[in-house]
Amino acid sequence: MRRRSLVSWNTLIAGYGQSGDGAVALAMFSRMRDEGLEPDALTFIAVINACALLAAREEGVSIHSQAGRHELENTFVANSLVDMYAKCGSLDNARRVFDRMPRHTIVSWNSMITGYVQGGEPETALTLLFERMLEDHWQPDGVTFLSLLTACCHAGLVDKGKELFRLMVSDYAIVPSIEHYSCAVDLLGRANQVDEALAVVTSIPVAPDLKLWMTVLDACGKWSNWEAGRVAFESIQLLLDHRDHSAAYVLMSRTYLALELEARDLDETWKNASVREFA
Repeated sequence: MRRRSLVSWNTLIAGYGQSGDGAVALAMFSRMRDEGLEPDALTFIAVINACALLAAREEGVSIHSQAGRHELENTFVANSLVDMYAKCGSLDNARRVFDRMPRHTIVSWNSMITGYVQGGEPETALTLLFERMLEDHWQPDGVTFLSLLTACCHAGLVDKGKELFRLMVSDYAIVPSIEHYSCAVDLLGRANQVDEALAVVTSIPVAPDLKLWMTVLDACGKWSNWEAGRVAFESIQLLLDHRDHSAAYVLMSRTYLALELEARDLDETWKNASVREFA
C-alpha cells in the first residue's frame, strides 16, 4: 500500500475527531508515528482535540510532551492544550500552558473560564480570570458570558448573574441566545425567583423551547409556585408530542400533580380554619 502523506494523516485524524471518534483518531496518530512521520502543528491540534473529546488526560500529557516548540510558536496548539487540560479537569496544567502563552486569544480566555466553571471553581472564573481578562483589554463574547452565567448558577450568585446579563446586552451589545436565557431562567428558578423566571421566558424574542419551560416547571415544583406552574404546564402541553417526549411528559405530570395536591391541601386547610373561626 502506498505510504500516506502527512496531509492525508492530518485529514484522517481530524476527520475522526470531528465525527466524535476520538479513540480512532488517537489510534491513527499512533499508526502515523509508527510509520516514522513527524507530526506538525495541524496534527497536534487534531490529536489534542481528540484527547479533549475523550477527557483522556494521560494520553494528552503524553502528546503534550511531543509537541515541543509548537506549543509556544502556534497559538492554536496552545489553545487546544488549554482546552484539553480544562476538559480533563487538570486546571493546574491548563493554567501553566495559559501563563506560558506569548499571546492569548478570546478562545484561550474562554477555555480557561469554562474550565474553572466546570472544574468546580466558579468564583475563580468570575473574579480572578474574568477581571484579568478585562484588565488585559479583551472584549468578552457570547461564549464568555454563557460560562459566567453558568458560574453564577453553580455558585448561587443571583445578583451577579443579573448584573452580567445586563452587562452583556447593554455594554457589549450581545444578543442573548436561547442558551443565555436558559441559564438565566435556571439561575432565577434555583433562587426561588420563579415569577421573574417566568417573566423572562414569556418576554424573550424567540419561541421558548421545551427545556426552558421544563426548567420553569421544575422550579415551580421545588418552590410550590402554583400559578407559574399552571402557565408552564399549559405551555409544555402545546409543545409536547407525547410519543417523542414521553419522559418529559411524565416529569411534567408528576410536578403538576404535586402542585395540584398541595394547592388542594392548602385550600382544605383554609376552609377548615374558616369553619373554626365562625363556629
